Amino acid sequence: MAKHPEQSHALDNLVVHHLKLCRAKDDDVQRAMIDIGNRFPFDLVSFDEHESVLSLAYDASRHNEEGIKVLLREHHLHISHAWWTHSPHGYNWLITQKQQGKLGH
Repeated sequence: MAKHPEQSHALDNLVVHHLKLCRAKDDDVQRAMIDIGNRFPFDLVSFDEHESVLSLAYDASRHNEEGIKVLLREHHLHISHAWWTHSPHGYNWLITQKQQGKLGH
């Protein structure tokens, strides 16, 4: 089955973030997730209560992490300063690696 051109582009630019939240209250997280769903057409929004990790998947050509950080602050949620929390997987990582000359051919 052939992919629709827009779907193919979106998959090429897919970014996945796993944001560890600090001192997250369940009510704040639930409201933030609803707000994320209303404001951003993301491919995935989920929350692991046990690990306190918010997972997001989205098209990096249309969205960025800063918008999510602002929204989370609006809901009194704070992102951990751990290194892995600030390491996106996918398009943003690839672009960063290319810019820093770390990718070989």
